[in-house]
Amino acid sequence: MSHRLTVLLACVLTASLPGRLPAADTTDPYLWLIEGTRPGEGVIAKPQDYIQDEFNFANLFVTAEEGAVVVAPCDAEIKSEGYMYRPALLSMQSFGYRGEDTVIDDVPAYDAEARKEMAVHLSERFGRTVDPRFVSYHLGLDCGDGEVLYLSGLLPLRYFATGTKIRRGDPLGTVGYAYKAVTQRSLCLERSVDGKAADPLSIFGLPTSYLPPEADTTDYLVHEHPVADLLADLAVLRSALEEGHPGLHDYLDRASWNALLDDMAAHVHEPMTSMEFMLLLQEAVTAVRDSHTALYPKRFRAFSGTYPPVLYGVEGTSVKIFSAFPDHQDLLGKTITRINGRHVAELIPQAAMLATRQDGFIESVTDLSLMKYFWLYCAQILNLGEGDELHLVFADGTEARLQHQRLTENIYQPKAKRFSPADGRYTTRLLDERTALLDINTFELLETDEQEIAAFVRAAGDSGRTNLVIDLRDNFGGSDEVLGRLFALFADRPFRTQATALVRDNDTYALFANTDNYSAANRNMFPEFTEPCADGYRQSASTYVDLAPNPEVHYAGDLYVLVNPRSISAATIFPALVRRFDRGVIVGQETGSCYYRMNAMKFAHVRLEHTGLELRMPLMRLVFDEELRADIPWGRGVIPDHALPLVHEFEGDEDPALAKVQELITAVR
Repeated sequence: MSHRLTVLLACVLTASLPGRLPAADTTDPYLWLIEGTRPGEGVIAKPQDYIQDEFNFANLFVTAEEGAVVVAPCDAEIKSEGYMYRPALLSMQSFGYRGEDTVIDDVPAYDAEARKEMAVHLSERFGRTVDPRFVSYHLGLDCGDGEVLYLSGLLPLRYFATGTKIRRGDPLGTVGYAYKAVTQRSLCLERSVDGKAADPLSIFGLPTSYLPPEADTTDYLVHEHPVADLLADLAVLRSALEEGHPGLHDYLDRASWNALLDDMAAHVHEPMTSMEFMLLLQEAVTAVRDSHTALYPKRFRAFSGTYPPVLYGVEGTSVKIFSAFPDHQDLLGKTITRINGRHVAELIPQAAMLATRQDGFIESVTDLSLMKYFWLYCAQILNLGEGDELHLVFADGTEARLQHQRLTENIYQPKAKRFSPADGRYTTRLLDERTALLDINTFELLETDEQEIAAFVRAAGDSGRTNLVIDLRDNFGGSDEVLGRLFALFADRPFRTQATALVRDNDTYALFANTDNYSAANRNMFPEFTEPCADGYRQSASTYVDLAPNPEVHYAGDLYVLVNPRSISAATIFPALVRRFDRGVIVGQETGSCYYRMNAMKFAHVRLEHTGLELRMPLMRLVFDEELRADIPWGRGVIPDHALPLVHEFEGDEDPALAKVQELITAVR
């Protein structure tokens, strides 16, 4: 049997997060995990226990005899699946594993071989023998309302596609071994609600030992942190970026970076609130010019959840109102000169620091953010919440005094359908007898999504629709593997989604001491990166293989790809492939990530402990093309064949990009 092994992730976990979560509803307890046993039977480790010398914050370990069947506790959808291994309780290595055969006749034999192969790989990675027993199949069950159950320690009876619907009581596998420090046969359950660790016991009607983290009572919007704490957090941010960011000096030389950070430290001479400090640090984050590097509030909300009765944005050098409550329609289109006493010329540069996600020299990302969200950035800068006054002075000399308020419904309805909130991960539409539309909102697709997209593409070709519009606007990327499989539907020759990759260090990083998702246990992080280079280590060329066109579904018609500054990461690589292989026409605005290289994949979430902020920074540089093209300058995104000006989402009833495509199709006819 032939296999394909892909390391997807080396991160983690069930770290304790601030904020108390609502208690689980136990009026209808979930079905116990082990078929034929009572709730609570077989529990060997609960939250707040120690497993050897490791504190178990939120996991539940349950033992059972060999062959015991694990069942679904509730109706759910498969959110994630694959194989995993825990080198430590709060760390894991996760694998995507699939055979080349479409049907696996003997799942237990396939599973045993898979775990042995992964154990060999892990042994080489960690420099010690890994027992294949502790490599296990795992499932993520999306139970709805933000609740996800993660089960590991499974021996599969079948393999699930993500997106598969399962019913309460359905068999999921049998009990294997969940963790090397638990030598008994065991299953591990982790529960999260809205992305935060949650109690795994009360959902079964059991008394709980789970203790949520104590709520952080600091008011970060008001509290002024002492200078020593501010300088300590600045030092953490600086050292993390300098040690681990693979593209720190792609667009800013070392001397300029040092001068910027030294000057920033010199400006920390009096106490600041977290928001004031965040505005200061944003200058450093923005200077990196990396759309995947971001600084954001971790322990507080910068956005109060309230809205002004008018929305306003930057248009050129002016600030204009582009939407309003029904009783303020008379203010539409008015130009604002002052907001709560401050001139807009003073606020725009500060807001630009909050409008992050700019890659390289792509200015349109910031332009679009200021156009759409200047009102939000001003609310953060001016600390405006429910009931606070918004005093606007207009260019014509008139004024308006308004109040921020909490909305119970979205009354800001864009006129054009293209800007309405994404309806799921993707949508499809037949525009006419010769044209179909595939709108992909993310590349984090379920396997069932991919199957449905392939069926739609096949049907479009079979029905004689020779034009396919692929809309990647406002798509923030996702899985590189999904990207490759989707482009294979249109490729007419072998291709690669990247030429090479680079990391600063292929072992571990000191910055992990200040992260929520890595620890010192994460060693030999990048074993495939073996070739030393000036900036660190490059991935070995032997790890790259060409991807082949899909042998079963191949759309040979004309492609029209719609992009904008919010087409980021994988949503930049897809049109880059279209450009490189001359596979279609690109319409819209320059993409939000750079064509030649971007920093992505594995991320460190660096805590700035004193100020409640967190830095999200990538650890890998992905290189798409090492040869400079005449049509794409260095540091720029994919530049459309037909460039269109930025248009605000509330302006007009027509989609200019789609109208341009229809014009191009008509011209071809």
